[in-house]
Amino acid sequence: MSSPIWGRLAPSVILAGMIAGCAAERDLPPPPPPAPDPVAASPSEDVNSVYTATYVCDDGTRLDVRFINGPTLEDSRAVVSTGEGAPLVLPQKIAASGIWYATPRHELRGKGRDATWTVGRRTAAHCQATD
Repeated sequence: MSSPIWGRLAPSVILAGMIAGCAAERDLPPPPPPAPDPVAASPSEDVNSVYTATYVCDDGTRLDVRFINGPTLEDSRAVVSTGEGAPLVLPQKIAASGIWYATPRHELRGKGRDATWTVGRRTAAHCQATD
């Protein structure tokens, strides 16, 4: 059997509890953002874009070039095959216009379909991209 006073106070007690619960919820800090997906956040080998071109030079040299554009300048390079020995890896340099890849001994510069290929102190060979 319940007391008559409890019957009159029960709605007030329930209402006070609901209000207190809402106030406590409002004072909580927002939940943290979800953790990043470790698979999606890890770098992928597919971040590089690769373009190929073949150049024929006026001195008879043929250059088969794979341009690898990485996410940074340090990751970007040109892999040049001349048919003589192993392919050459030339790091990308900052060019005012066009392309520039170089090592201390080899240099490939160009813009559009035209390029120059320099080996050591030889005169630069003028090259043109083929279709």
